[in-house]
Amino acid sequence: MFSADAPDRALLREGWRKLLPRAIADPLNPHSWQGGRGHGVSALEMPQAPAQPGWDQFNEAHPPARCLEWRSARLGNHRRVWIYTTGEAVDPQTRPLAILLDGQFWAESMPVWSPLAALTNEGSLPPAVYLLIDAIDNQRRGVELPCHRDFWLAVQEELLPLIRGHARSATPGADSGGRAKLRRPGGDVRRPQLAAALWLRTQPVRLLLVAASRWLRDGLYRRTASPG
Repeated sequence: MFSADAPDRALLREGWRKLLPRAIADPLNPHSWQGGRGHGVSALEMPQAPAQPGWDQFNEAHPPARCLEWRSARLGNHRRVWIYTTGEAVDPQTRPLAILLDGQFWAESMPVWSPLAALTNEGSLPPAVYLLIDAIDNQRRGVELPCHRDFWLAVQEELLPLIRGHARSATPGADSGGRAKLRRPGGDVRRPQLAAALWLRTQPVRLLLVAASRWLRDGLYRRTASPG
Protein backbone atom coordinates (compact mmCIF):
# COMPACT_ATOMS: atom_id res chain seq x y z
CA MET A 1 0.00 0.00 0.00
CA PHE A 2 1.31 3.45 -0.93
CA SER A 3 0.08 6.56 0.80
CA ALA A 4 -1.09 9.50 -1.29
CA ASP A 5 0.60 11.84 1.16
CA ALA A 6 4.11 13.02 0.36
CA PRO A 7 6.62 11.15 2.56
CA ASP A 8 8.70 12.98 5.12
CA ARG A 9 11.98 13.67 3.33
CA ALA A 10 14.12 13.05 6.41
CA LEU A 11 12.43 9.70 7.11
CA LEU A 12 12.68 8.72 3.45
CA ARG A 13 16.41 9.47 3.36
CA GLU A 14 16.97 7.57 6.61
CA GLY A 15 15.11 4.59 5.17
CA TRP A 16 17.39 4.53 2.13
CA ARG A 17 20.44 4.82 4.39
CA LYS A 18 19.37 1.69 6.28
CA LEU A 19 18.99 -0.22 3.03
CA LEU A 20 22.37 0.75 1.59
CA PRO A 21 24.45 -1.82 3.58
CA ARG A 22 22.44 -4.61 1.91
CA ALA A 23 22.47 -3.10 -1.58
CA ILE A 24 24.60 -4.61 -4.34
CA ALA A 25 25.47 -3.45 -7.84
CA ASP A 26 24.08 -5.43 -10.77
CA PRO A 27 26.74 -8.15 -11.28
CA LEU A 28 25.81 -8.55 -14.98
CA ASN A 29 25.97 -4.85 -15.84
CA PRO A 30 29.13 -4.15 -17.89
CA HIS A 31 28.89 -0.44 -17.00
CA SER A 32 29.69 -0.73 -13.31
CA TRP A 33 32.25 1.02 -11.12
CA GLN A 34 33.12 1.81 -7.53
CA GLY A 35 31.46 4.93 -6.15
CA GLY A 36 33.30 7.71 -4.37
CA ARG A 37 32.64 6.07 -1.00
CA GLY A 38 33.76 2.64 -2.17
CA HIS A 39 30.32 1.16 -2.88
CA GLY A 40 29.38 -0.61 -6.10
CA VAL A 41 27.42 1.38 -8.69
CA SER A 42 25.67 0.25 -11.88
CA ALA A 43 24.63 2.59 -14.67
CA LEU A 44 20.98 2.56 -15.75
CA GLU A 45 20.25 4.38 -19.01
CA MET A 46 16.68 4.59 -20.29
CA PRO A 47 15.88 4.86 -24.03
CA GLN A 48 15.09 8.60 -23.86
CA ALA A 49 17.87 9.53 -21.46
CA PRO A 50 19.69 12.76 -22.35
CA ALA A 51 23.08 12.47 -23.98
CA GLN A 52 26.14 12.34 -21.70
CA PRO A 53 28.76 14.24 -23.71
CA GLY A 54 32.24 12.78 -23.50
CA TRP A 55 31.34 9.63 -21.58
CA ASP A 56 30.62 7.74 -24.78
CA GLN A 57 34.21 8.25 -25.97
CA PHE A 58 36.33 6.24 -23.55
CA ASN A 59 38.88 5.41 -26.26
CA GLU A 60 39.80 9.03 -27.00
CA ALA A 61 43.58 9.43 -27.16
CA HIS A 62 44.86 11.55 -24.30
CA PRO A 63 48.13 12.53 -22.63
CA PRO A 64 48.97 10.54 -19.50
CA ALA A 65 48.10 11.96 -16.12
CA ARG A 66 50.88 12.44 -13.60
CA CYS A 67 50.44 11.09 -10.07
CA LEU A 68 52.32 12.81 -7.23
CA GLU A 69 52.43 12.40 -3.46
CA TRP A 70 51.45 15.47 -1.47
CA ARG A 71 52.78 15.55 2.08
CA SER A 72 50.96 18.30 3.96
CA ALA A 73 52.62 19.86 6.99
CA ARG A 74 49.45 21.75 7.88
CA LEU A 75 47.19 18.70 7.74
CA GLY A 76 49.75 16.21 9.03
CA ASN A 77 48.99 13.60 6.38
CA HIS A 78 49.91 12.57 2.86
CA ARG A 79 47.88 11.60 -0.17
CA ARG A 80 48.01 11.13 -3.91
CA VAL A 81 47.17 13.91 -6.33
CA TRP A 82 46.90 13.67 -10.10
CA ILE A 83 47.74 16.39 -12.61
CA TYR A 84 46.18 16.16 -16.05
CA THR A 85 46.47 18.73 -18.84
CA THR A 86 44.48 19.14 -22.04
CA GLY A 87 45.34 21.29 -25.03
CA GLU A 88 49.05 20.59 -25.38
CA ALA A 89 49.55 23.39 -27.93
CA VAL A 90 48.28 26.01 -25.48
CA ASP A 91 50.53 28.07 -23.20
CA PRO A 92 50.23 26.42 -19.75
CA GLN A 93 49.99 29.83 -18.09
CA THR A 94 46.73 30.57 -19.90
CA ARG A 95 44.97 27.34 -18.92
CA PRO A 96 42.40 27.51 -16.11
CA LEU A 97 42.76 25.12 -13.18
CA ALA A 98 39.93 22.75 -12.23
CA ILE A 99 40.15 20.98 -8.86
CA LEU A 100 38.36 17.63 -8.59
CA LEU A 101 37.75 16.35 -5.07
CA ASP A 102 37.44 12.58 -4.54
CA GLY A 103 40.32 12.35 -6.98
CA GLN A 104 40.80 8.62 -6.50
CA PHE A 105 37.31 8.08 -7.94
CA TRP A 106 37.90 10.19 -11.06
CA ALA A 107 41.38 8.73 -11.58
CA GLU A 108 40.72 5.04 -10.92
CA SER A 109 37.08 4.03 -10.46
CA MET A 110 35.59 6.14 -13.25
CA PRO A 111 38.58 7.58 -15.17
CA VAL A 112 37.82 11.00 -16.52
CA TRP A 113 40.82 11.34 -18.85
CA SER A 114 39.22 10.28 -22.14
CA PRO A 115 35.96 12.23 -21.64
CA LEU A 116 37.89 15.40 -20.80
CA ALA A 117 40.14 14.94 -23.82
CA ALA A 118 37.16 14.34 -26.10
CA LEU A 119 35.25 17.38 -24.85
CA THR A 120 38.36 19.53 -25.19
CA ASN A 121 39.14 18.30 -28.71
CA GLU A 122 35.61 19.08 -29.89
CA GLY A 123 35.70 22.55 -28.33
CA SER A 124 33.12 21.96 -25.60
CA LEU A 125 35.75 22.53 -22.90
CA PRO A 126 38.72 24.91 -22.98
CA PRO A 127 42.25 23.55 -22.61
CA ALA A 128 42.82 23.27 -18.86
CA VAL A 129 44.86 21.82 -16.03
CA TYR A 130 42.98 19.34 -13.85
CA LEU A 131 44.06 18.66 -10.27
CA LEU A 132 42.56 15.55 -8.68
CA ILE A 133 42.91 15.27 -4.88
CA ASP A 134 42.63 11.89 -3.14
CA ALA A 135 40.23 11.84 -0.17
CA ILE A 136 42.45 9.27 1.68
CA ASP A 137 39.49 7.53 3.37
CA ASN A 138 35.85 8.13 4.29
CA GLN A 139 36.62 9.39 7.79
CA ARG A 140 39.16 11.92 6.55
CA ARG A 141 36.86 12.85 3.67
CA GLY A 142 34.06 13.75 6.07
CA VAL A 143 36.37 16.00 8.07
CA GLU A 144 38.37 17.76 5.37
CA LEU A 145 36.25 18.19 2.29
CA PRO A 146 33.09 19.98 3.48
CA CYS A 147 33.96 23.56 4.45
CA HIS A 148 37.24 22.78 6.26
CA ARG A 149 39.42 25.87 6.58
CA ASP A 150 42.76 24.10 7.15
CA PHE A 151 42.24 21.83 4.16
CA TRP A 152 41.73 24.74 1.77
CA LEU A 153 44.57 26.71 3.31
CA ALA A 154 46.81 23.68 2.73
CA VAL A 155 45.62 23.43 -0.87
CA GLN A 156 46.30 27.12 -1.42
CA GLU A 157 49.61 27.41 0.44
CA GLU A 158 51.16 23.98 -0.19
CA LEU A 159 49.56 22.11 -3.06
CA LEU A 160 49.00 24.86 -5.61
CA PRO A 161 52.62 26.08 -5.44
CA LEU A 162 53.66 22.45 -5.83
CA ILE A 163 51.88 22.17 -9.16
CA ARG A 164 52.51 25.77 -10.26
CA GLY A 165 48.94 26.74 -9.41
CA HIS A 166 46.62 28.90 -11.45
CA ALA A 167 44.15 31.49 -10.20
CA ARG A 168 40.94 30.43 -11.95
CA SER A 169 39.45 27.24 -10.60
CA ALA A 170 36.35 25.08 -10.36
CA THR A 171 35.67 22.69 -7.48
CA PRO A 172 33.54 19.62 -8.24
CA GLY A 173 33.40 16.51 -6.11
CA ALA A 174 30.54 14.36 -4.81
CA ASP A 175 28.48 17.07 -3.05
CA SER A 176 31.33 18.16 -0.75
CA GLY A 177 32.74 20.21 -3.62
CA GLY A 178 29.62 22.34 -3.77
CA ARG A 179 29.93 23.21 -0.09
CA ALA A 180 33.71 23.33 0.19
CA LYS A 181 34.01 25.94 -2.56
CA LEU A 182 32.52 28.49 -0.16
CA ARG A 183 35.44 28.13 2.25
CA ARG A 184 38.53 28.81 0.22
CA PRO A 185 39.93 32.17 1.37
CA GLY A 186 41.14 34.56 -1.32
CA GLY A 187 41.77 33.63 -4.93
CA ASP A 188 39.50 33.99 -7.90
CA VAL A 189 35.79 33.57 -7.18
CA ARG A 190 34.85 32.19 -10.61
CA ARG A 191 34.15 28.71 -9.29
CA PRO A 192 30.87 27.12 -10.33
CA GLN A 193 29.14 24.73 -7.95
CA LEU A 194 29.19 21.42 -9.79
CA ALA A 195 28.06 19.13 -6.98
CA ALA A 196 25.12 20.49 -5.06
CA ALA A 197 24.00 18.69 -1.88
CA LEU A 198 20.42 18.40 -3.13
CA TRP A 199 19.52 15.72 -0.58
CA LEU A 200 19.79 18.23 2.28
CA ARG A 201 16.40 19.09 3.74
CA THR A 202 15.31 22.73 3.50
CA GLN A 203 15.30 24.23 6.98
CA PRO A 204 15.07 27.78 8.38
CA VAL A 205 18.53 29.25 8.84
CA ARG A 206 19.62 32.43 10.57
CA LEU A 207 22.54 34.16 8.91
CA LEU A 208 24.64 37.01 10.24
CA LEU A 209 26.90 38.63 7.64
CA VAL A 210 29.68 40.64 9.24
CA ALA A 211 32.53 42.44 7.45
CA ALA A 212 31.87 40.80 4.10
CA SER A 213 34.78 40.76 1.71
CA ARG A 214 34.88 43.60 -0.81
CA TRP A 215 33.95 41.51 -3.85
CA LEU A 216 30.86 40.22 -2.03
CA ARG A 217 29.75 43.67 -0.82
CA ASP A 218 30.25 45.18 -4.26
CA GLY A 219 28.44 42.28 -5.92
CA LEU A 220 25.45 42.58 -3.59
CA TYR A 221 25.34 46.35 -4.10
CA ARG A 222 25.40 46.05 -7.88
CA ARG A 223 22.58 43.51 -7.80
CA THR A 224 20.32 45.41 -5.36
CA ALA A 225 20.97 49.08 -6.10
CA SER A 226 18.32 50.70 -8.26
CA PRO A 227 19.21 53.08 -11.11
CA GLY A 228 19.52 56.69 -10.06
